[in-house]
Amino acid sequence: MIGVQATTTSKGGISTSIPQPVKRLVGMLVNAFLLGTLGVSALVFAAGALPALLGYKTMVVTSGSMEPTINTGDALVIQQVPPESLAMSDVITFQNVEGGRLVTHRIIAVKEIKGVTYFQTKGDANKTPDANLTSTDAVYGRAVQGLPKMGYLIAFSATPMGKVLLIGLPMLLLTFREISSLLSGRKTPSRAIQTLRPGTDFTV
Repeated sequence: MIGVQATTTSKGGISTSIPQPVKRLVGMLVNAFLLGTLGVSALVFAAGALPALLGYKTMVVTSGSMEPTINTGDALVIQQVPPESLAMSDVITFQNVEGGRLVTHRIIAVKEIKGVTYFQTKGDANKTPDANLTSTDAVYGRAVQGLPKMGYLIAFSATPMGKVLLIGLPMLLLTFREISSLLSGRKTPSRAIQTLRPGTDFTV
């Protein structure tokens, strides 16, 4: 009597499937990337879009004139308020007379000139006040909340590369995963070919 063992091999005798540990590792990396990008996207939404829905504006700080209170790269939540509600020590965003750019500085004095209200402003990090007074018409709003370093993220999300990494690539990966799941669910087991090998404890 000859001892034989029944074994099975895939058709053609060569297995082409990806090892399960590799699949799990790739899946974990993809999940980590998706969770990370979704978290970053949520932060960008919370810092930019959410204040807008509530009637606020979000601005990115590009200079250090208000350090250490407000630092370069921070995001500022600006509330539009009646000019008469502004007072000394308020941090306001206004349109600079020189160049027309928006500046965020602190009110250090309120002056009345010929019946018109003006604000004397100064950056916390600056040694001298701003050269020009700011009229109430030039005030954009009052800074009510600072978001440390969120300005960098908001600015990056507005660039083409930021849109690709935070929106395009996650959507592509999600689509790929869905397609892979559908295809794997339709796969049928390959037919096995039974072979016999002599010299084992399995006998017939």
